[in-house]
Amino acid sequence: MWGIHPVLEALMTCPQLIREIFIEKGKSGPRLDQIRELARKKSVPMQEVQLRRKTGARHDEFTDHERSQGVSARIVLPVLTLAELLPKLQAAVGPPLLLAVDSVQD
Repeated sequence: MWGIHPVLEALMTCPQLIREIFIEKGKSGPRLDQIRELARKKSVPMQEVQLRRKTGARHDEFTDHERSQGVSARIVLPVLTLAELLPKLQAAVGPPLLLAVDSVQD
């Protein structure tokens, strides 16, 4: 995951899924400071890293797709089998909502 808002939201809502946060060395600003502070409070490992950008490249080494805004996080997403998912859907209060997405970007 990359970008200031996605990483900040993950820190606030599900820090247990974050394995490590990478912040570009020398980057600063209120949102990055907030990410650093929340990572410390929630005991999420964090590294300041020096990025190597290729001249003219539209991406950095955090991702091959877009600019990372100087922050990325390595996360682990829970995986459920259909046998594990169905009882959870049946136990839902009200009609369950199941949303499947792929390649979502903000």
